[in-house]
Amino acid sequence: MGKIFGYELRRLLGNKFSAGLAVLTLAYSYWVMNEEVILGIANTAPFSPWSFGVYLGRVMPVLSAALLFLLSFYHSPEAERVRPLFDAAMTAPGAYRA
Repeated sequence: MGKIFGYELRRLLGNKFSAGLAVLTLAYSYWVMNEEVILGIANTAPFSPWSFGVYLGRVMPVLSAALLFLLSFYHSPEAERVRPLFDAAMTAPGAYRA
């Protein structure tokens, strides 16, 4: 099972699109933090609950889109071709259930 996890992790993080999406998300988060949150929102102090809520409100759509794109890799044609190998792996059905 460790090999399967390593393969999935390499496939997800080793993709150029994933790396570019991570850089874009980090750059946007950094910009929002420096340009809006540090200065304060609506005459509040920096890092107040109000400014944290604004930060989450600005960054959450970008993070949601990034999550949507990352999850789409699990239903790509490459993943569908490998699925029979994962299904044939010898694991107990309830072994990894929480």
